Amino acid sequence: MNSPFSIFSKLYLCLMICLLAVILSILSTKVFPQPTIKKDFPTQSCYQFPLPVGLEIVQIESDNIQNIPLIRNFKFLESINLVSGKVNWSFDAGGTISRRNLVNSEFTFLANKGKKKNSNSNNGSDNKLIFRSISNYSGLVVWQTETDGEFTLNSTDKSQSYQISLYDLKDSLLVYSNGCFIRVNKTDGQMIWKKCIEHNLANSNNVNDRTNPDVNSFILDISGSILAFSDRKHIYLLKLQTGEIISKTSTEVEITAIVSTDRSNVIYGTKRGLIRALDTDSKKSFWSIKIGGEISGIIKTDKGLLVSSFDNFIYMLDINKGHKIWKKRFSGRLTGKPSVNGNLAIVVGDRRNSYFLDLSDGKILRQISLTENESFLQTHGFINEYSFLSTDKRILVFRNGSC
Repeated sequence: MNSPFSIFSKLYLCLMICLLAVILSILSTKVFPQPTIKKDFPTQSCYQFPLPVGLEIVQIESDNIQNIPLIRNFKFLESINLVSGKVNWSFDAGGTISRRNLVNSEFTFLANKGKKKNSNSNNGSDNKLIFRSISNYSGLVVWQTETDGEFTLNSTDKSQSYQISLYDLKDSLLVYSNGCFIRVNKTDGQMIWKKCIEHNLANSNNVNDRTNPDVNSFILDISGSILAFSDRKHIYLLKLQTGEIISKTSTEVEITAIVSTDRSNVIYGTKRGLIRALDTDSKKSFWSIKIGGEISGIIKTDKGLLVSSFDNFIYMLDINKGHKIWKKRFSGRLTGKPSVNGNLAIVVGDRRNSYFLDLSDGKILRQISLTENESFLQTHGFINEYSFLSTDKRILVFRNGSC
């Protein structure tokens, strides 16, 4: 039989062990602080849904939508719910749809060629380009307008870069095709101005195929009221309000990327890895820096200039001086532009790997890898609290916290 003293001793020993464990836990937390998860880090893989052959994602220009618009076989526009992956509605465009359309919080803006004329029908023409505004909620057409002229849509010829692209200007749309810019009113689809240039706009060097469809990635940048663009040998600045060309500068190097910083200053990258800040009025260079490969993209961020290069590095450069803040090496060539949201970037590397990158220091927060029979596409971005990546087989959706 155990004595009361023996029982008390055992209870006392248990209490001391528990107290010691609590003290050690507190000390270990102070001496060895636990890692914290960044608030903007997409910690949870929410779901995925298949992306069959013939289905393309519409360019997303808003972070406040609930559905992803997809184009099927260049004929149908489908709205896919971001949470469930189910089709909300489908729209028959009645002709070949451009691959570079866009969607904002309320509407999807679509461009397509009309149907071919034949002897039995007067509906549509190969030379008519049809613009539509479609409600994201119902799939109904809000307005429709047509313009005459020869346009090239969805060419599979890799030497053909003159495809149509739509860009969001808040109150209007900017359309580019075959050497001409058209500004269109978002409310009614009426043309505000049209400006054609002597040379066709240069495409970036991203391949226009299904393994890497960074389609219609023209060398241009919209900043405030100014459009900067290049035909590889010249830099143009255009006033978006009127369509007036306010500057044209010749260069001795082949331009592959460009951003504008104000009315007259641009920063451009070249095929030989040169990055230069230029005053287009005085033609003087503020700074320049040479890195190891062709510049595939330049993006302005809150931290500086995010530069991707064919030397397998991404750089963060000081926008005023051009010096390197940090650089990060990847396993494969970076052929497309990253997507940026605040302090986070999505980077596609060698088509088998994608990364979530912390822009403050260049650290990789998360890596997603694929098997050999699947490739990442250059279509990715951020929608509300979600982020998404696309492959040639599926769309992957992530979220910070629970789904």
